[in-house]
Amino acid sequence: MRTRKRGVRGAEGGSARPALVALTCLLGTGATTAGAAEPAILAVGPRPGTTHEAVDALSLAVDLSRTAILTTFGFGVTLDGCDVTPACRLSATRDVPPSRVEVACRLERLAVGEHRAEVSLRPATAPAWASAWSFAWSFSVAGR
Repeated sequence: MRTRKRGVRGAEGGSARPALVALTCLLGTGATTAGAAEPAILAVGPRPGTTHEAVDALSLAVDLSRTAILTTFGFGVTLDGCDVTPACRLSATRDVPPSRVEVACRLERLAVGEHRAEVSLRPATAPAWASAWSFAWSFSVAGR
């Protein structure tokens, strides 16, 4: 389980491709960058590394209380490399800036096998190539 800072470069008429910059930290701990801590993972569903009979939802709760993420931000969610953001909703605490953010996705039942999910947060006013914080995890569906 790793978190990464990610910059995305868009190509005219093409899809965005991630440019990865290594910054790893363990689940729930924050590495510091420029005096601010990385967001801390509070809850993940399905839990990383687990196997399930059926999965039709993803969720991630993040503590932003010690981060430099701005008061307004965008988010993105991919599942097995496909954008599933339209099937997701973002909720945040009412404090300014928000101290906690939750992303929840309702999906079609996932096929049997290994799956990889990734959630990213970025300042809403940032250009497409700007850095974003992301968290990726894997889980399995075994079926019945």
